[in-house]
Amino acid sequence: MLSASTVSAGPVPKQCNEACSREYNPICGVTANGESKLFGNPCTFNVHNCNNPSLLFVQAEMTKCEEPKEKCAEMCTMEYNPICGVAANGESKVFDNPCVFNAYNCKNPDQVFVQAMLSECEEPKQCNEICTKEYNPVCGRGPNGAFQTFGNPCTFEAHNCKNPTQVFAEVEMTKCAKPKKCNEACTMEYNPVCTHAENGKSGEFKTFPNACSLSVHNCMNPSAKYAQVKDLSQCDLHL
Repeated sequence: MLSASTVSAGPVPKQCNEACSREYNPICGVTANGESKLFGNPCTFNVHNCNNPSLLFVQAEMTKCEEPKEKCAEMCTMEYNPICGVAANGESKVFDNPCVFNAYNCKNPDQVFVQAMLSECEEPKQCNEICTKEYNPVCGRGPNGAFQTFGNPCTFEAHNCKNPTQVFAEVEMTKCAKPKKCNEACTMEYNPVCTHAENGKSGEFKTFPNACSLSVHNCMNPSAKYAQVKDLSQCDLHL
C-alpha cells in the first residue's frame, strides 16, 4: 500500500500595491549606500520598497533630497568689462565684469543685484558752488539761441554743470553786447550841420538840419557815419 506523501507549499509571494493616488505629499528616501530619491507620496514610497526588497529606501529629512546648490564661482578674470547692478532697496554697485556680478549674486541670494544701465551707477556730478567775484565775462549761447553774459568762466561752468538740459556754448563777447539804443526823435530846430562821410567816397558831403539828426544817423548807421565839418560852405560848394 502506497503511503501518501505530504507536499509542503512554498512561501506565498508578497502582494504589493500596484496603484497609488496622484496626491503630492513628497517623501525623501535614502538607501544604505547614500543614494537619495524623492517619492511623490507615502504610497509610492512603500510600493517601491515592496517591489525592490534589495534596494530599500529609508525615509529621511527632505533636505537630503534637495538638489545641491549651484556651485558659485570662486575665481574670475581681471578683465574690466563693468556691469551696473541695482538691488531691490535701490542700492547701486559696479561689478568689474559679468563673472564677478554672477558670483556675488550666487553667494548672496538675499541681496541679489539686477543688471541695469551703467549710467545708473554713476556718482552724481559735483558742481562748483563757489566762484570768485572777478569780472572776466563770458558770453554764452543757450539751446534756444538766447545769449547770456556770465561774470567769469567759473560761473559759466557752474551754470552748465547744474543745468545739463540748459547748457550754454561759449561764443564771442560781441554776441552778448546789448544793441545801442538810438534817439528816435529830434526837434524841428534848423541849425544846419555840414558833414563829410567817414567811410564814403572822397569829397562826399551832406548837410543835416541839426546836430541831433546827425547823431541819430550815426547811431543807426554805424558803417556809414558822417563827421561834422566846421565850415558850412563846404556843403554849399558840393550841392
